[in-house]
Amino acid sequence: MVLLVKTLRINTTLLRIILSAFLGSMWVCIIMTLKINKALEMFFSYIVITFIMVKIVAYTYEFKKILKTMILLYVVTFAVGGMAHFLYYYTYAGYVFETVISTTSGLLLMVLASILIFAIVKGVIEQYAMYGKKVFDVDIVKGKTKISVKALYDSGNTLKDPLFNKPVNIVEKDKLQRIIEKNMDMVDLHYRLVAYNSLGNSHGILPVIDVDYICIYKENERVIINKAAVAIYDGSLNKNGVYSMLLNSVISDENQEE
Repeated sequence: MVLLVKTLRINTTLLRIILSAFLGSMWVCIIMTLKINKALEMFFSYIVITFIMVKIVAYTYEFKKILKTMILLYVVTFAVGGMAHFLYYYTYAGYVFETVISTTSGLLLMVLASILIFAIVKGVIEQYAMYGKKVFDVDIVKGKTKISVKALYDSGNTLKDPLFNKPVNIVEKDKLQRIIEKNMDMVDLHYRLVAYNSLGNSHGILPVIDVDYICIYKENERVIINKAAVAIYDGSLNKNGVYSMLLNSVISDENQEE
């Protein structure tokens, strides 16, 4: 529950987190001591109790948002549980747990391992929460050359080519290398320089080329932008490698394909 609160930045109190965790613990004690019908046990465990636990913590959330938070809670639980099951039964972790955990050093080792696993899972979830709905698969096509990248829809990217009055998308140079190498004619690429005042600098100049089109794969549709302007950025746009392209805030829907 703490992982969910930190990841989703839920505005709550420590008391509510403790109450939610206490409810979950009490329910586990109840189902372990009392003989409850399996169907009822699953219904209350996965729906009723989970809903109440989330509602206690995220008390300001509407019904739909609570359901989404519940799904994320299931994902975290299944991921951690599945990892623990695999480590225990399919590696030496089970043997280590039974023979070493009884010692003080073994207990300390298990605590440190738990913290490490928690940090890894938290990092993955935080990246999804931050970028999940904004990162798209994009194809960049020039002639017979096609490259595929991950692109972030960046509302802060308002870069525009004043010469052709086009919105400019920004791509890491390494990703565009194949297109540049196979299209050495700078005239055909409409090579030019465009001034900018972002990307961590107060001002600068970016090389810009035109490609035949870019295809953005959204959830239920494709958006194709013909004669798209692409800026070549000599560096990394994201330190974690989640994306290597910044889509312009103005994405044309004129050539949309369902």
